[in-house]
Amino acid sequence: MVEGKVALFIGRFQPLHKGHLFALKHIAARSSRVYVVIGSAQEKKTEKNPFSARQRLAMMRAVLVKEKLAKKCKVYLLSDIPNDYEWVSYLDAHVPRYDVCYSNNALVLKLMRRSGKKVERVPLLARAKYRGKKIRERMRKGKEWKSRVPKVVHKKIAREIEPCFYYFRHKICLWFLYSVGGSRAATSAKSYPLIYSDSSLRSTR
Repeated sequence: MVEGKVALFIGRFQPLHKGHLFALKHIAARSSRVYVVIGSAQEKKTEKNPFSARQRLAMMRAVLVKEKLAKKCKVYLLSDIPNDYEWVSYLDAHVPRYDVCYSNNALVLKLMRRSGKKVERVPLLARAKYRGKKIRERMRKGKEWKSRVPKVVHKKIAREIEPCFYYFRHKICLWFLYSVGGSRAATSAKSYPLIYSDSSLRSTR
């Protein structure tokens, strides 16, 4: 571990899979502190982003506790903005100072480097297998996907998020609804803040 090194790790985590966990462990082993940013926090119930911000946060927190990383890692949710040129400044306004950003996303790397930030890539674990798009596709088609996510994530999805499938003539749309929480399942995206800290779940704006 590098003494005093603070790392930033950004992803959508749709859902959080074993590739993410592999990367997170790699980063945590080399850092004294890790800020995990869950991006596209405003997105939910779409083919690309089926899980809500709260659901993804619940998955991440469960994994951090299970892996004994909760003390080292702090989680933030961040909504998207339309202007790429302002994105790094927007990000920096909502997370504490960090020394290095870990990512394999081409756009994130480009924007960070253009802003003078230090960036590092993370090693990939069996990319063809542990990839969010592939896992979501398997979920939609009813294929086996549970072995591709951490066990606590699978349990979290099974226990708290009820999968509902709507079949149409030309495609299948997968929606994930809360099985607990009553009226929260029908709450619109505008009814809760889009940026949270792990400790308070309150808006930083």
